[in-house]
Amino acid sequence: MRFVLDDRHLTGLCKQLRHDLTDAVSRISSDDRFAARETQADVGTQLSTSAEQSRSETAEVLAANLGRLQEALRSLEEFGKVFDTARAGWAAVA
Repeated sequence: MRFVLDDRHLTGLCKQLRHDLTDAVSRISSDDRFAARETQADVGTQLSTSAEQSRSETAEVLAANLGRLQEALRSLEEFGKVFDTARAGWAAVA
């Protein structure tokens, strides 16, 4: 948003999302966060598609990353319900 699109508004929204996410994640101890991240046993780390191997322009990279962001926010919203149901809905706005 910032470096490729040079879009002040979208950059500001992304920055606010990043800060909101940091605030939400800070409610979970770093020990618990690190314990939940187990890449050694993650079956998804070895999966890839031919589309992931090639990007011809920055717009494709941006689209792929925005898709990942959307999936991540949905996942965080669902897990957030376990810790704080009142704040879990913040990701739905994004």
